[in-house]
Amino acid sequence: MDARMRDRTVAGIIGHGARRRTSLQKGDPMAFANPAVTPGEARQGTPKRPTWHWLVIGGLLAAAAFLVLVVGAVVLIMILARGNPQDTLDNFYESMRTGDCELFMESTSETFRDSTGLTSCEVFEENLAGIDIDYDVNERVNRSGYAVFGVTEHYQHPELGPVDVDMEFYIARRDGGWQMDGVLEASEDSITSGD
Repeated sequence: MDARMRDRTVAGIIGHGARRRTSLQKGDPMAFANPAVTPGEARQGTPKRPTWHWLVIGGLLAAAAFLVLVVGAVVLIMILARGNPQDTLDNFYESMRTGDCELFMESTSETFRDSTGLTSCEVFEENLAGIDIDYDVNERVNRSGYAVFGVTEHYQHPELGPVDVDMEFYIARRDGGWQMDGVLEASEDSITSGD
């Protein structure tokens, strides 16, 4: 279809003798419509961001990601370095089996050593070093700042033969680690008795 024919068809649709509008008039519903813009024209009107802008944004994002990684690593190290009160209990029994006084001193608090009379390596070696003792952890109760372990000790008494004793060990959080702070023979009123 040639251009003249198309113009006639459009004129026929609009109406014979209809005048073509060339400017918008007040009250015209198309007065606020955006004019048709080709994709090439749109690009020309939008300013392009400079390269340094993208480098600054990339640098800031990289710095933020690095900061998140550093904070995450610090938190993870703090969590892992807290230790475990179960390890303290294991170290306590290991020190008795092996006669390791240094391990005994590390795993017990001064309060514990004073209350049991095991205040020096000499006293420890005379009374507890080399004892063949086994234990089972029956229950663990966590409290704010300490843990209580219900333990059954098994050992061979020279006169009585095999002996089982139920004990409660109080292990407190001290200086970022755990130390045995108290021991009691378990009873029905014990924290670990479940009542």
